Amino acid sequence: MKKKLLVFALPLLALGVTACGQPSSSSAPSSSGGGSSSASSSQAPSSSSTAPSSSSAAPSYSGDLPDYDPSEVRDSLVIHYHRDDAKYDNWALWIWDHGNGGEGAEYLPTAVDSYGSVWNYPLSTWSPGNWSKLDLGVIVKSKGSWNAKDPDGDRYIITSDLTLDENGNYSVWLWTGITAIYKTEVEYPYFVSRAYFKSFRKLSVLSGNGLMSEVKLYKDGELLQSFGPFDKPKRSFEAELTEDADMAHGYSIVAKYENGFEIDQPVDISPLYESEDFASQYHYDGDDLGAVYSEAKTTFKVWSPFSESISLRVYDSGTPVSLDEEKGDDNYREVAMVKGEKGVWSATVDGDLAGKYYTYVVTNYKFTAKEIVDPYAKSAGINGVRGMIVDFSKTNPVGWDSFDKAIQVDPKALTVYETHVADLTAHESWTGREGVRGKFLGAAQEGTRYNETVTTGFDHIKELGVNAVQLQPIFDQANDERPDKYKFNWGYNPLNYNVLEGAYSTDPYDGYVRIREFKTLVKAYYDAGINVIMDVVYNHVNSVDGLQFDVLVPGYYFRYNSMGGLSNGSGCGNETASDHYMFHKYMVDSTLFWAKEYKLGGFRFDLMALHDLDTMADLSAKLHRINPTLAVYGEPWTGGGTTLDTSKQASQANGMKYVGYAQFNDNMRDGLVRSGMKPVSEAGFGFNKWGKAGGADLVSVQNGLRGFTASTVTDANKTLNYVSCHDNYTINDRILAYEIAKKLEGDDLTTRAERAKMNLFAQSFALTSQGISFFLAGEEMLRSKFELTDESKTISERMDYAHNSYNSDGLFDGGVVNALDYSRKVEFGELFENYKALVNLKKTLPGLRQDVHKIGSDDTSSLVKVTYGAANNQVINEFNSGNDSYKIVYNGGFGELANVDLSGYQMVFDSAKRDIALTASTPMEAFEVLIAKKTA
Repeated sequence: MKKKLLVFALPLLALGVTACGQPSSSSAPSSSGGGSSSASSSQAPSSSSTAPSSSSAAPSYSGDLPDYDPSEVRDSLVIHYHRDDAKYDNWALWIWDHGNGGEGAEYLPTAVDSYGSVWNYPLSTWSPGNWSKLDLGVIVKSKGSWNAKDPDGDRYIITSDLTLDENGNYSVWLWTGITAIYKTEVEYPYFVSRAYFKSFRKLSVLSGNGLMSEVKLYKDGELLQSFGPFDKPKRSFEAELTEDADMAHGYSIVAKYENGFEIDQPVDISPLYESEDFASQYHYDGDDLGAVYSEAKTTFKVWSPFSESISLRVYDSGTPVSLDEEKGDDNYREVAMVKGEKGVWSATVDGDLAGKYYTYVVTNYKFTAKEIVDPYAKSAGINGVRGMIVDFSKTNPVGWDSFDKAIQVDPKALTVYETHVADLTAHESWTGREGVRGKFLGAAQEGTRYNETVTTGFDHIKELGVNAVQLQPIFDQANDERPDKYKFNWGYNPLNYNVLEGAYSTDPYDGYVRIREFKTLVKAYYDAGINVIMDVVYNHVNSVDGLQFDVLVPGYYFRYNSMGGLSNGSGCGNETASDHYMFHKYMVDSTLFWAKEYKLGGFRFDLMALHDLDTMADLSAKLHRINPTLAVYGEPWTGGGTTLDTSKQASQANGMKYVGYAQFNDNMRDGLVRSGMKPVSEAGFGFNKWGKAGGADLVSVQNGLRGFTASTVTDANKTLNYVSCHDNYTINDRILAYEIAKKLEGDDLTTRAERAKMNLFAQSFALTSQGISFFLAGEEMLRSKFELTDESKTISERMDYAHNSYNSDGLFDGGVVNALDYSRKVEFGELFENYKALVNLKKTLPGLRQDVHKIGSDDTSSLVKVTYGAANNQVINEFNSGNDSYKIVYNGGFGELANVDLSGYQMVFDSAKRDIALTASTPMEAFEVLIAKKTA
């Protein structure tokens, strides 16, 4: 009897974290902190690889697991797992209810058989209801950790595709290194690496393992064309079609192998999206997508060229009954939409719809009557499940119309203070109004003090004197926004890009409230001379399945790898395709909306190397038409391997191709504090009291002071210098991590006072460099996440929380890891004053915002002279500002006290606060920073 193997369609969705550590819908803990220009990725099995049969090696276990007996298992999900190396001890499964967005958990094997390890758990473990429609996500992972996954992608078990056996069990078989899920036991892992349309008339099929003897092509489940039997079995082939591929339909192939096995595989149509025919027929340039409101009528437009039908639903309430029985209302008015030019559907509804909510109901070859939110929706109800029709004239606080754009300031004069909305007010040392703690209004509340001695929250930021605050993501996230359900996270789980996150408002049920309250924050900061910069995450979504983008145009908005799975350059299971015109347009439209409506001062792009250079240049140019000095910058790296051509990436390697935007200089950061992906057992120049820093560190530091990133980016207009950000450790905790890793004792251990000196020493480089200056909130008080962790945990566990605190905050879930503790401002008042002084110098000193660059013959790098004295471990930074000459001396922490020639100079700043005369032999202490000037 011949077996038929069904390989499920396997999009690689939402596992793990972004470069910023945000969990996805699988709720898997993070194992990485991101923030490095170098990243590795797992490789799929090559087309020439082979695997041994399941009988080639006996499973090896050190544990005592029983033999699997199928007769004793009832109403269960049974997962069989085979490994090529036959070693199973250190492997477990992470399973979550993907269909219902359930939390994930680790499951250990329950038995063994000749195939490998076996997991059998009651179906009721994941759902008490209809087990025939379960959609479970499955990851094979290292037991007790996230150090390894097999393979680097998620699998999805959909019970409606399986057959229930006589005992009420669903069974599947997995094979190491292959994302396929098999319905029968596998003796050899046949699988199709990829089936795709190379053009509208050409089908291409590649087998991962085994040789194909015949291939059949199906259109919407009906046989369209047969190829074979082949004279000689093939690993790959291309064939001409008898008709053009129609992108409004779903295609699949069945590949038959030499021994009769058959495998079903969807056909990837995404290559057709890049064709000239597609561009001419469907690229839409209009600026009217979404809900265009007026008192007389509202016109709705959505791009979905291959849908069979779309209807508009208008609701009085933004709350479904399923989310709140008391507040919810599911009544709606439904209007059929009409398909027009370029695949744009539209409908116009007369009357004043302001404050009402709406959705689209879409039917196409992949989805039937699927209700979604408009990707262009500009506000929403609870949990972002219904878009809102907004009259923005009703959202403006008093004085909003007194300014038309953010404060204009040269980005190279910026001192950017990065924080999360909730972090500012989460700690008990913030004593403002409880009703706005963790909210937009709390972040803008004035008059708060700790112990009646020091300012906190908004007043603390004003006192510090920064001219820009970068907020971690404030767009709508895939969170449960209900007050009794919300759990803090960093916000790198995008849901609705043009909608504000409701959890940061005092009423997440009303889409107007979040807008008014955020505008109140922006206005308050503007009045204080502070621009608000928005952290944007256009590079991935929380989960592709059922998301509005994928429903409207299946497969268009995302990149796919050679095996037909979602490309995972974000490290979150998917990445968007900025190089596809309509997502390029979406990113431009979205940033322009935020800049205009909310008068933002800039944008920080998460994993910017996943975006193409053309998109970043286009949106930067259009943003600068609104505000010529608006700051645009991002992370010039990815979170994993991407399919975007390296020559097109907005990466660090292509930094000199940037037009109008800048990138984070992780080279300078690593040279100072060794953050990112570097081992904690290494020390950088910024806190090295145990030995002199290496030459590579000094080069990175010296280049950073000029506004350069190594030899890659030699233009201060394209560089942002920093030492710490929300990713990874604070400076204090990075030093502690080093001491723990090195097992230091006695005099080698640092004191809090010494760590405060090291903190300022490292940060002074970023704050006195050319280019944008940036630092993490709380560093000015020697912020420590480690010291706020649960002391009952082990040191290792506490350091893990401190390193990657993406979902820990006392305001919401019992920990206080991310909160700003203003009591530290009392203890580290001198550190705060030093930060305040350096911030003021960066803002006001023209010599720290020069157009330093080194591009061919146009070389102005000599405007900043940076030298290093090996004998005394000093870096000296010299430049002119107006008629004055400045010298900044950064005295390292290694060796004996050193002297420096400052004859003829006047003291401007001394981090040690010493009252000393400046001479030809001025003494300096370890980790001291002196700034002096000489007037011509």
